[in-house]
Amino acid sequence: MRIALTNNYDIAGIRGMWLQEGKNAPTQHLWGYAELCEMGHDVEIMPAPSSAWLKVVSRRLKVFGDIETQWRIFLNASQYDVIYSAHHLSTATLSALRVLRILRVPVVAVAFQVPRRKGVLARLFTKIFVAGNDKILCLSRQCREDMAELGVPAQRLAVASWGVDLAHYHISETSFAVQTPSKDPPLEPSQSAPPKPFLLSPGKAFRDFRSLAAGMAAITRCDLVIAGVPSLATESYIVSSANIRVLKSFVPWRELLKIYADAFAVLIPVDVGAGYFNNAVGLTNATEALAFGKPILATRNPYLGFDVEREGVGLWVDPYDSGGWTKAINVLLDNPDTCKRMGLKARALAETHYNIQAFSGQVAAAVISVVQSP
Repeated sequence: MRIALTNNYDIAGIRGMWLQEGKNAPTQHLWGYAELCEMGHDVEIMPAPSSAWLKVVSRRLKVFGDIETQWRIFLNASQYDVIYSAHHLSTATLSALRVLRILRVPVVAVAFQVPRRKGVLARLFTKIFVAGNDKILCLSRQCREDMAELGVPAQRLAVASWGVDLAHYHISETSFAVQTPSKDPPLEPSQSAPPKPFLLSPGKAFRDFRSLAAGMAAITRCDLVIAGVPSLATESYIVSSANIRVLKSFVPWRELLKIYADAFAVLIPVDVGAGYFNNAVGLTNATEALAFGKPILATRNPYLGFDVEREGVGLWVDPYDSGGWTKAINVLLDNPDTCKRMGLKARALAETHYNIQAFSGQVAAAVISVVQSP
C-alpha cells in the first residue's frame, strides 16, 4: 500500500538523521514510518515546507493547516492509496476537501489536542476541518470523547497508544532498586558519600516550572534537573534555587536517555491553561519514563493518554499546586518499595501498550480499514 506521511514538523529531516545513525536510533518521532515500511507498505514522507511566503500564510491562517504540504499532497493524490497525517490540524484543509468530496483519497489522522470550548465555532471548525478525516486516532480517551461531543461520527474515531521505540530504552536488574536518601543529611557530606538522587523534568512546551520550583524549595533530600529549556537558567526563581539545575545546552539523545536511566523519577509540570487547545502535553516524556521504569509525577491532565494513578505508575499533582509537588515528591522519597512497584508497572505498561510498535500496528489497521471501506 502506498502511503503519504506528513506531520507538523520535519519528519523527512528526522528520517535523514535516523539513516545517518545507520537506523540505530529511536523511531518514535517518525510516527510509524519505519514500522510501516517493515510491514511492507510503501511510505513516502512529505518534505518540509520550503516556501517562505507560504509559511507566513500558514502561520497567519492556522485554521487551514500547512498549506504548502497539503497542496503538494493534493496535486499528487492519485499516486497514493491513503494519506496519513500524524497531526490532524496540520492537514485541516485535506479534511475539508474530503467533506466536499473533492479529495478522493482517504485520510487517516492522529489527534492529541481538541478545542477547549465546544461552542458553535468549535463545532463548525470540527465539522469542516476535522470530521472529514476517514479515521482519527486519538491519543487519549478524553480526546476521543471530546471529538465525539464536537460532532465527529463515532465510527471515525479510535483510541491509539503512542510510545517509544523500546529497543533503545535498556533497563538492568538494578533499574528498580530505588535509593532513598536520609531525612537528615549531614551538613558537610564527605567526598565518599553517594550523590543525592535527582528528579528529571524534561521538555519545554506549556510547562509550569514556576510551581514545581516553589515545591522544590521545601525539598532538601534530592535535586531537580531540568532538560530542554536552557533559557530557564536565567529566571530568578531558578537562580535562587539551590537544588535545581538547568542543562544549558542541547543534550544528544543518547546522553538524554542516560539521564533518564539515572533519574529517581520523572516530573511533568504542565500549564494546563496555556493555548487554545486541551493537549497531551508531556506524552513523549511520560512514555520515556514508562520505558525506563520510572515513577511519574505529573500535573493532572486527562489528555496525557493514560492515568498515572489508575495504572499505578505515579501520582497526579493538581494544576499550579506547589505544595502538591512537595507532598508528591516526599511520598516517593519516603516509600522506596512503592517506587519499585511503580517502576515495574511502568515498564510493563510500556511493553504491552505504550510503544511505537503497538502504535504502528494500530495505524496499519486504520490505513487498511479506510482503504478497504466501500
